[in-house]
Amino acid sequence: MSNVTRFSEAQRLISLTQQLFPSIHHAIAYGSAIREQPGLYSKDSLKKPMVDLLFIVDDEKQWHTENLKRNPGHYSWLMQKLGSEGVCNVSCHLGIGVHFNTLVKLDAKTTAKYGVISRTNLEEDLRHWRHLYVAGRLHKPVTHLSDDGLISTALAPAQTQNLAAAIDVARLLLPERFSSKDLVSVVAGLSYHGDIRRGLAEDPKKVQRIVQGSWSELYSSLILETLLLQANDKAAEIQTPSDSALSVGGESPSAGANASWVQSKSAAAQRALLARLPLSLLSSMASRVLETVVPEEHMKSDCLVLGEALQKFLSLEEYDSHQSLDKALYSESTVAVRRIFRKMGLLNAKNSGVPNGRTSLVFDPEIDGNVANGAIAQVMRSVIAQKVNKASICQAAAGVVTAGGEKSFQYVTAKMGKAFKSK
Repeated sequence: MSNVTRFSEAQRLISLTQQLFPSIHHAIAYGSAIREQPGLYSKDSLKKPMVDLLFIVDDEKQWHTENLKRNPGHYSWLMQKLGSEGVCNVSCHLGIGVHFNTLVKLDAKTTAKYGVISRTNLEEDLRHWRHLYVAGRLHKPVTHLSDDGLISTALAPAQTQNLAAAIDVARLLLPERFSSKDLVSVVAGLSYHGDIRRGLAEDPKKVQRIVQGSWSELYSSLILETLLLQANDKAAEIQTPSDSALSVGGESPSAGANASWVQSKSAAAQRALLARLPLSLLSSMASRVLETVVPEEHMKSDCLVLGEALQKFLSLEEYDSHQSLDKALYSESTVAVRRIFRKMGLLNAKNSGVPNGRTSLVFDPEIDGNVANGAIAQVMRSVIAQKVNKASICQAAAGVVTAGGEKSFQYVTAKMGKAFKSK
């Protein structure tokens, strides 16, 4: 789809959403109907893919109340009976905070699946990767259904943080030397590792198709606008390729793909990257290393206490005095931090005369960064896969309840057909 065609389609979808639905803070179109995925559909195919839409609203309960009056047929019989409160309860307690209506006819030529999420829930996922569901989708190019084609000003900071976190995770998973294409491919695939639909009701070549079909935009958002900012930060310990290697080179589908990056894999560099990770991801990594679940009482409404503690921990060179020691290090929620970093090879301990026989924590520059990096990457892959798997199971379960049996069967059958064709 050319830029002109995509703009025309975006304007048409903006008009449709404004006509058909209650007020929306921001709307996004994504998926193969909007973004080309080479080889998925033939140019002569008469069958058009379903349009995927995401509506970000200020008050989801109020929005569903109004939408049930306007568009009751978009909801299953059960959801109509339960009303807006029931819709929200299912999406938040059975699902992961997004309600989807699928196989909805918007007009004679447009069938859509649209999801509804509150601005608060979206921002939390973008900043903290609580579910890595919508945040993962926004690692890839989407079409913002706004007059200027950009994300709303209110959501922009959270999305910038989301992309920066994806780059940090990719760097922790990649070796010392990597290409721009390596990094883009890792980022594009983060939200698919562990998805229960993968290989069954999802195209197994999806990541490859996304990277190939949206290379220019992925390269611009992830490399030119995000990774280059890190390269200008001395703490990032990464060398920038030459300007010629980074040149976009017009419309070439592989422009800049082979630009070679070199990053430090020292323990200090790993700590710097870890300190910037989303709080929920850090907390889940801690739980995995400790082989225990973080108690609910250590959770806050807007962040995870353990994740915060880890961030503070990683950003300090050494605790060599007892100033704020009890508060920063030995509080109930962070007492296990020492064990976490010893296990991950990032920490040595020594007795520094701290009161009550406690051990101060020293980040030893002689620690083998390669050993540490291997442990970090292993834990991170496992945690991300588990997070994505749980979100996909919850959302699939919620989808069966909210869409009803007939629509669920039609949707899954179409997905499986697309996956089978791709093999």
